Amino acid sequence: LGTRNWRTHVPMQQNDVPLPRNFKLLDEYDAAIGKAGAGYITDHHAGFIQYGADDNDILLHSWQGMIFGPQGKPTGECIYTFTVYCSDNYPHEPPAIKFTGSKLSMPAVDAQGNVNLSKLHPTYRWDPSHNIADALRAIRTNMLDNSVIQASYAVRFQNY
Repeated sequence: LGTRNWRTHVPMQQNDVPLPRNFKLLDEYDAAIGKAGAGYITDHHAGFIQYGADDNDILLHSWQGMIFGPQGKPTGECIYTFTVYCSDNYPHEPPAIKFTGSKLSMPAVDAQGNVNLSKLHPTYRWDPSHNIADALRAIRTNMLDNSVIQASYAVRFQNY
């Protein structure tokens, strides 16, 4: 199991040695802040997902960010804030993602804002080779579903 090398955008091979947790998260941090012009948020999600590690957490457990709603849709002007927690078992355990501001109405998000990645549609399965950005892109992809847009628009003035 490996991870992506964002510096060259080439997936590592199965026989490559996986990065230790802290190195993987430092690599993710560098990509999240755009160090050397690189990043993991690409394609139609570029510019609409922003995240980074909390300043006071040198172990990179706690992260926060925001996802902008789908542009050109009723929720396109909504900004959804979230927190991410990476346990000591990350990446073998997925990050815990929780929405904290405006409500988002989708099957993968419970009443407290906790995201269940396995309930995303289309199906998303966490793998240790994935990173926080992969999970955030999967969430924003789910936000493009018309039923999610309509249900989220109805609760746009409510908060978690």
